[in-house]
Amino acid sequence: MPKRPREDKLCSICRENINSDDIATLHCNHIFHSKCIYNWSVINTSCPLCREKFDFKTSSKRHLIKWMNNEFLRSIDLSKEQKLEQLSKVTDTCLYHYDKNIICSNHFYHMLFVKIVHHREYFEDKWFNDTFNKLKIIVFD
Repeated sequence: MPKRPREDKLCSICRENINSDDIATLHCNHIFHSKCIYNWSVINTSCPLCREKFDFKTSSKRHLIKWMNNEFLRSIDLSKEQKLEQLSKVTDTCLYHYDKNIICSNHFYHMLFVKIVHHREYFEDKWFNDTFNKLKIIVFD
């Protein structure tokens, strides 16, 4: 009979193993995949296990940046279409969190701005225009 992984090494959201590269730890010390807890946090701001509220402003900025970096690193072996999808996903996530006052460095927003402008022809006009205008205000105002 195969051994079952230890429960404390499983993400309780997706029920998959957590490796040390992709850990997000909340104040209650419960661990999750960074991506899973950020997707969860769009709907909820409490721990999925114990329901303790977490303060997105203080606990998540470091993990948000790590998650975004991982998304970019993960895109190295992807096709151009998949890379552009990752770019739009990371940009949307970053702008969502900016609206919640979780602010990354201006350099990071500038990098997103340059990347979406460089690949402008691949994005839908409405998404591009909305995103361009939001990033322009963040970066240049």
